Amino acid sequence: MPALPGYLNDSYENGYIIRKDGSKYKTHSTISRDECELIYELVLQTKPDTSLEIGFCLGFSGCAILKAMRETGGMMHYAIDPKQSSLGSNVGIENVERLNYTNIWDFTFYCG
Repeated sequence: MPALPGYLNDSYENGYIIRKDGSKYKTHSTISRDECELIYELVLQTKPDTSLEIGFCLGFSGCAILKAMRETGGMMHYAIDPKQSSLGSNVGIENVERLNYTNIWDFTFYCG
């Protein structure tokens, strides 16, 4: 089973994400597909109740973590990113919302 849903997985091929509104957002600062698959597999194997991610950007790793946590009964994934809106244009947040993972996810714009 792929670690990411089709539209995020496709972005590795085409270099952009199709946003909810249909616009294209050029991908940047993403982890590789192999890294994403590894994170997904590690979460499947370890079955954490909670997890913490520092740095969220476009949400590729976060979505892989959330997908695995949902499949294994995980309770909550926390993400902290002070530059989500300035560097990621809130695409990471949009991806989590689009995938309907918000019930097991909490995000903080930590600004120090």
